[in-house]
Amino acid sequence: MSLFAPHGQLPAILVSQDDFELLSRLASAGHGETAEDLMSELERATIADPIPANIVRMGSTVSYAISDEGTRTVRLVLPAEADIASGAISVLTPIGTALLGLSPGQSIGWTARDGQERQLQVIAVFNDPGKALARTNADEDDPGPFAA
Repeated sequence: MSLFAPHGQLPAILVSQDDFELLSRLASAGHGETAEDLMSELERATIADPIPANIVRMGSTVSYAISDEGTRTVRLVLPAEADIASGAISVLTPIGTALLGLSPGQSIGWTARDGQERQLQVIAVFNDPGKALARTNADEDDPGPFAA
């Protein structure tokens, strides 16, 4: 997968310090193109604390539109929590990586696994600060799914 901007430069993205640290560990431990793509997104992100409530972060519920497929609503999660049936998508999927750090109105494109170029636009972002804090605190003692 490679991310691209529909009309020039990639959109600016914001990531919290907690998400940056968590996702950097995940991307570093992972293998393959999706981990590399996540690392590339993290390297170009601006780290800010706190980040505005309308930014896609881990645990966010986000509505987005893909050019010819209509609007979808998903929750951005870690790979172990992913469940397509309940709308929870992993940050290590092409769409999950593309959504990270965006805000409503921003668009980004990517080359899907089938080789087709796709584009999405964020419509709305819903965040629950209590859930993000609980997840961050719980993760401090948990080395995660890639621990040796």
